[in-house]
Amino acid sequence: MTKRIYYGTKKELVEVWNDSKQKDLWVKGTIGVGDFMSGLNVAYFRSFVLNIPIKVEFHWYHSEDYQFHMEDPESIIEKFDYLHQFYYQKGTDVTSTHVFDSKDKDLKKKRYRHHRGVVKKNDYRCWSFNIDMLKVVTIPKKIVLWRQTFNAAAPRSFKRAFDNDGWNYIVKSLKNQGYQVVEIDYRTPIREVMYHISNCEATVGYEGMWHFVAKNFWKPMIIFTKDNITNLHTPNAYIFAKRIKGDFDVALLDDFPKVLVAAKKKINKIYKQLIIRGN
Repeated sequence: MTKRIYYGTKKELVEVWNDSKQKDLWVKGTIGVGDFMSGLNVAYFRSFVLNIPIKVEFHWYHSEDYQFHMEDPESIIEKFDYLHQFYYQKGTDVTSTHVFDSKDKDLKKKRYRHHRGVVKKNDYRCWSFNIDMLKVVTIPKKIVLWRQTFNAAAPRSFKRAFDNDGWNYIVKSLKNQGYQVVEIDYRTPIREVMYHISNCEATVGYEGMWHFVAKNFWKPMIIFTKDNITNLHTPNAYIFAKRIKGDFDVALLDDFPKVLVAAKKKINKIYKQLIIRGN
């Protein structure tokens, strides 16, 4: 696993910057919230560190009102608009536009243009929600959990950490330890997602779904994954990792206070202070 190196000033970051310095960024939009939040984070972080305006263009390979499932409470664009309004420094040097029914096949394959994607030693996908959102009071022992077993379509194998019985065991274990568990999924209205993650003490889930929301709240995250991509998206999470064919022990969270302490230590306080401080 690559050791992350974080720098406490923008000057230091500029000196070691090894991602694109372009003012234009193109991002492939998908049905996943994490994918567009990753693109927004790249744009805001680059603008912040390099002191340049960024134009980010999201390409969607469907219509504006497309819904993945008929029971979805919002379209992915409605989720985008709702979450974006809470971004720190929204309306300053980052502007976003959308292209629907895109024909850009190269971008569809590569996911980004003017972003390396894999930058091992740093986290160029780091950003924050605004100050008011960060001031929401945390409810002690409230844990927000998401599982893949309620998804409309089965996710890729590396996201399937447990079957439904395994997740049920984890929920029961957390409750037996005195924690309040709130479960959310893809069909949870986005306003409820923001409410629950904003005031929780930590999140537990698989690689994906709402992990970037928790990331932008600087929340302790416990993630189960079978792919190294988690170290790129959320290196600040406490990660339980296995190979694709490996099985996770359902009892991994039976001593949750100990896990929670470790997860809190993983929060990227250096970048949080840098972003909020501004220099």
